[in-house]
This record gives sequence, C-alpha cells and structure tokens, in this order.
Amino acid sequence: MTMDMFLCLFGLAWIQPFTVSLHTEHIRVKTNHVLHVIDDMFVGVNIDSGRLRYNLKFHNVSSPKLQALGKALAPGYLRVGGTSGDYMVFDPTHDIATGQQFQLRATTWDDLNMFVQRLDSNCFLTDGGASAIDVLTVHHYYFNGNTAKLEDFSYHSIMDRLISEVQTVVGMVRSYHGLVAWLGETSSGYGGGTPGIGNRYVAGNL
Repeated sequence: MTMDMFLCLFGLAWIQPFTVSLHTEHIRVKTNHVLHVIDDMFVGVNIDSGRLRYNLKFHNVSSPKLQALGKALAPGYLRVGGTSGDYMVFDPTHDIATGQQFQLRATTWDDLNMFVQRLDSNCFLTDGGASAIDVLTVHHYYFNGNTAKLEDFSYHSIMDRLISEVQTVVGMVRSYHGLVAWLGETSSGYGGGTPGIGNRYVAGNL
C-alpha cells in the first residue's frame, strides 16, 4: 500500500463519523397553554428629536397620507428621542436655549400632539413636560464605537456607567407621579458600533 493510498483511506475513515443522513422530524406544538402575551401596543414609532429643532419642517404632520400611515400602526407608542434630546429645552413662554441647545416651541409640540390625536392613538420635566408625556426614555451607550479598543469591552468601570445613569434617571422621574422611565435604546458603542469587535463574543459583556 502506498503512502498516498494510506492517507486517502485514513481520510475516508476520519470523515465517516461526521456523515449525517437526512430524515424528517415531527414537532408537536401545544396550544392549550399561553406562555406569553404581547401587549397590543407593542409597535413603536420614533421621531428623532433633532427634527424638532427645525419645527417639523420636513415632516408635514397635517398630511392626510402621513396620518393614514400612522393610523395603520395604531395602537402603538410614538416616541420622541435621540441624541439631540440632550440639547432640547422647553419653555412655552420664553426662549431659554443657549449654546448648542435649541428651543422646542410650544407650537411645534402642539402640532405633534394634534397629529397623535388625529390618529386616535392610545430633559422638559420642570417646565411642564412631565404633564405632557407618559414615559421618559433613555439612550445609553458606553463609548464611541469609532474609537473604542478591545480592552474597553472588559473594563468594569465602563460597564458600571449604566448603574449611575439609571440611578440618576430614576431619581428624576420619582418626583413626578405616574411618570416612568424606559431604557429605550442601548448598545456597546454609538456611531454604528466598533468594527471587528462589536460583533464578537467580547461584546456580550456590555
């Protein structure tokens, strides 16, 4: 027996245990017991708060077409959020925005609420915003995804940042009866994540 023939036979012997035959599996689904019920309002639509900077200039909320599309999604949640929300201030009587901040005008907020009312659908806190919203949502990212390094994904000091942020937010909403806070968006790094790292096992730490 030549060496080439020996290697060929050895290779066939090695492959043999991994050969899988195809066959049919029968699965029985029990329908007499409910495991979980999804709320009717599980659908959510988001308007980036940056759009409010331009007073809905690029969103004609009185458009019949937009209203028809919105009604098709009801019931659901309309969430106003995004990074620009960190710079948005609200005072219906005075323009108090400074620096990078921008003013959310009372007319813009009225237009947005009128849009929701037409659909028959079912941070501002100190200046009256708490009475106009049901839920305060928070976005949390641990670092800039474009500049993060591999070791950033395992530092406990970075992972602990969420704890202090949650404590701060809970402390804020506690002063307003009925207002709750949701962690509406989170991931390891903002800006699209960290290429080559954010999709690896180590990203599961965050």
